[in-house]
Amino acid sequence: MVKLKASLSLSRAENIVMIPPSDRHFVPWRSRDPIKSSLFPVVGLDGGPVNRRLPCRLVRHGVNLHNLRPLPRAPPAAAALEPAAVRVALVNARSLANKTFILKDFFNTNELDFLCITETWMSVSESSALCEPSDCTFFNSPRTTGRGGGIATRVVGPTQEHGHTLDLVLTHGFSVANLEVYNASFSDHMPVVFDFLLPCPVVKKPKVERTRALIHPPLSNPSNPITPPAVLDQFEPVGLPLLKNIVGHTMKPSGSPKDLLPPRLFKEVFPTVAPDVLNIINSSLINGTVPDGFKHAVVQPLIKKPGLDISVLSNFRPISKLPFISKILEKVVFSQLNGFLDEQKIFEVFQSGFKTQHSTETALLKVFNDVLLATDSGHCVILVLLDLTAAFDTVDHDILLSRLKDCVGIQGSALQWFRSYLTGRSFNVRVGSAESSAAPLTCGVAQGSILAPLLFSLYLLPLGSILRKHGVSFHFYADDSQIYMPLKQNQTHSVQKLLDCVEEIKSWLSANLLHFNDTKTEVILFGPSDASAADIDLGVLTQYQKSTVTNLGVKLDSNLKLDAQISAAVKASFFQLRQLAKAKPFLSRHHFEILIHAFITNRLDYCNALYYGLSQASLAQLQLVQNAAARLLTGAKKREHITPILKSLHWLPIPFRIDFKFLLFVFKSLHGLAPQYLSDMLQPHCPARSLRSADQSLLVVPKTQRIRRGDRSFSVAGPKLWNKLPLHLRQM
Repeated sequence: MVKLKASLSLSRAENIVMIPPSDRHFVPWRSRDPIKSSLFPVVGLDGGPVNRRLPCRLVRHGVNLHNLRPLPRAPPAAAALEPAAVRVALVNARSLANKTFILKDFFNTNELDFLCITETWMSVSESSALCEPSDCTFFNSPRTTGRGGGIATRVVGPTQEHGHTLDLVLTHGFSVANLEVYNASFSDHMPVVFDFLLPCPVVKKPKVERTRALIHPPLSNPSNPITPPAVLDQFEPVGLPLLKNIVGHTMKPSGSPKDLLPPRLFKEVFPTVAPDVLNIINSSLINGTVPDGFKHAVVQPLIKKPGLDISVLSNFRPISKLPFISKILEKVVFSQLNGFLDEQKIFEVFQSGFKTQHSTETALLKVFNDVLLATDSGHCVILVLLDLTAAFDTVDHDILLSRLKDCVGIQGSALQWFRSYLTGRSFNVRVGSAESSAAPLTCGVAQGSILAPLLFSLYLLPLGSILRKHGVSFHFYADDSQIYMPLKQNQTHSVQKLLDCVEEIKSWLSANLLHFNDTKTEVILFGPSDASAADIDLGVLTQYQKSTVTNLGVKLDSNLKLDAQISAAVKASFFQLRQLAKAKPFLSRHHFEILIHAFITNRLDYCNALYYGLSQASLAQLQLVQNAAARLLTGAKKREHITPILKSLHWLPIPFRIDFKFLLFVFKSLHGLAPQYLSDMLQPHCPARSLRSADQSLLVVPKTQRIRRGDRSFSVAGPKLWNKLPLHLRQM
């Protein structure tokens, strides 16, 4: 390390003495050296003359100057923009019913920027009752509890037709000007119109730049320990039938607002323009170039959840929209690249994100199975959920291209195509009809593209070898990582192996310019019984330990009872049922049943394979939701027996739906329609000698010790349920 300080005591009029560089020279910083001999001037910080550096005593050591990196000077702070004049009106509407067009006309006539409305008499669940002017949006925050209130203030005139002053404008940090009270016929309260200057804050750096600034770049490119088994040096040109098939199977075509033709219209006229599109795509594949027009994205912010504060930018999700033709080109490349990866078995086995026949439920079923079997054997299990900040946006292009070449085996024109695909990308933001100027994308994979998830999973390929080296189990779903391992009580060295693994993961992520988010890391400890894991010391991971964590949308508790998950599902389902009841009079029974399945059944069925073996009391809560949905759909009374109603709807009760989901995964695993990690859990029953059961299509049922642990695992419960099926079903 070389420490530099400014020599403040020297005259600025003296010249700098330059010292010739040498590979074996460096300036020491030791207490026994002369003070002034180790001082360096910081040149030109204030634009004034530079200082002279006194001759330094050089000490020869084996130092590699290539390990030194230049530190750029901080750019000058950006100046704040000029304040913007804003015109605002405050209106006490006393119900928005039948006043939407009047308020819209009032907004346009007075050229307002904001219209603040009180006493709308709208509930939280009601949609917008205001007919918004163009380029405007409406949001409300009703007060659900409490009433009344008051404040002492100095006023200049009444705001109510009876001479009362009831409408107040409170400000903090800026002054109100041109305040007027208007006459209005739509309410007994008069509108208050005023102006103020809205200070514009300094624009912060983009999130990607802030995230990458937290990462310490490596001194050299990270090594790639994986050797590709084969080479993909070019993409094959496609034929017109394949191209028509790709476009025809695009169920919900989406494109960029800059597309000349809307995607749906383009799909209808595609038979006419197909030869020209085919020529563009094949030229791109053969020449290894991507047209510049295909690399520009329009980003439109979308609020994450209704009711969130729209003034907080983090509450928005950036939706990136790319040209529709570019997505067709990416689908062609994706099909060829995905086929090559499947054929050469390059994919990470325990990566379930964005892969066919994989889902969050299959990933959780695998992790849950391992945890249940380990706790059934009397071990505690620690599960660590890792989080990455803006993972897709911080992918380094050079490292990604190196990964494609060295780990995957992409070379030649195929590698040149990916280089052209990643470089020269740009985006701009659109809100309504307003657009920002275009900005370059120097890192990251294109959000909203077809290839982005696949490229990101290839970017993380070497991470699996690190985890296997430490003997730690893991599972990935896109950028969500979970690592887990069994622990033996009162043996801290078993935890140390996991700690070493986490530290190496952090180092690898930093070397690959990915930021590990410590604040969102969660740790949970599972035990054979409710209180068996209390005396295990987790070291530095103790600060992240929680009794309940959310893993891929499922709330896991340390007792493996899933009480928090079931409570959340029941609460959300009954809320949706109350909302659906309001819409029932306006819908036919067929369409209303579709809504029931979309908002209720999907929530009850999400990852319900994990519910197998839970207590009847827990499953009864879910059954109450299904019963309420059936009564709402059919109009049945509360005292009517529910079994005939469910039978008439052909709805399986909750316990049978769980068994059906289990058997469905078993069937898919036996016929190559499920992930390999599920198929590996099932073993056909092969008796040692000739028995009648040899041709019964039975599965081996492993032995367990605990009903609430091992018997709930997929590798045990799946074969049990499968063996109970009739023979003709098992032999399908």
